[in-house]
Amino acid sequence: MGRTLRCEALESRSLMAADLVTHNFLQPHDVNDDRLVSPADALRLINSLNAPTASVDSIFADVNDDSKLSPIDALMVINTLNTQVVTVAAQQARVTGAQQGISARVELEVEGSKIEMSIRLLGGAPGSSHPVTLDNISLGTMTIDSKGRGRLDLSRGDDNDKDLPLPPSITQLKPEMVLVIGELVRSNLASLTGTGGNTGGGTGGGTGGGTGDNNQGSSEWLATPDVLGTMISKAEYEVEVEGGVTKRKFKVEVERAAAGTSIPILIDDRQVATLVVDSQGEGKITLTTQVRDSDETLMPADFPSINDKTVVSIGGAKGNFRKVG
Repeated sequence: MGRTLRCEALESRSLMAADLVTHNFLQPHDVNDDRLVSPADALRLINSLNAPTASVDSIFADVNDDSKLSPIDALMVINTLNTQVVTVAAQQARVTGAQQGISARVELEVEGSKIEMSIRLLGGAPGSSHPVTLDNISLGTMTIDSKGRGRLDLSRGDDNDKDLPLPPSITQLKPEMVLVIGELVRSNLASLTGTGGNTGGGTGGGTGGGTGDNNQGSSEWLATPDVLGTMISKAEYEVEVEGGVTKRKFKVEVERAAAGTSIPILIDDRQVATLVVDSQGEGKITLTTQVRDSDETLMPADFPSINDKTVVSIGGAKGNFRKVG
């Protein structure tokens, strides 16, 4: 006797447990936490979803903050990438707080006559409230939730009645602007980067000197401190803007230094890094906003601006930066 065909349900595949999937609160669509939303973020999610056991190989796979990995997470990243094409301008900066474990991010987007600003903080005391100002302009009060997260959304020319009104004097972000969130954060926006088109005045790449073009261009600064003992050194700072994305790189090299020593590196009397000298008396350290090589280190969000008046100190040897390109 012949057998009839019938449908059977496939075995369901379990998604990730909540303790294995994390959410990037400061920038939810930035899955690999390189401070950019790019196709690489969507690809990592898609690869994780297609893995035999749906394993998470991403740093922050939970885009929609529902404590699991699902196709909606990848879709949200893809939708954001598509939105970037039509956004006139977008700027963002990350800053560190006054205490360890506190960080914040401010983002401003311009699309036509609509301007939106989002300020997010991570690491605050649950239940606390803090006034927020930008360049001494009051923006509102941020309340920290049970997870230590705080958020303030503002807009102008938008029909979203849940947002606070964005003051008319704020049309773009600038690296010298100071963000204050109660006693938790007080920092300028030195790490400012921009994507999309020009906002009218240009972001200057968030470098203090600026490139003058938010879409394309580069600037380079060089400092060659005086010889200290037998040690010779140099510091290079480069800002490159391509396709509206700003990349900053700071590199220090020393030769003929005492082997095995650690050399503090200061910018305008503020220590930004420590360089370790190898057995040959040489050493190199590179800080960048977009790490591509194994010998590069992620530049801190509050890395200071550099211009022709900036002084670098390498193990006590000081020199002024000068623009060379």
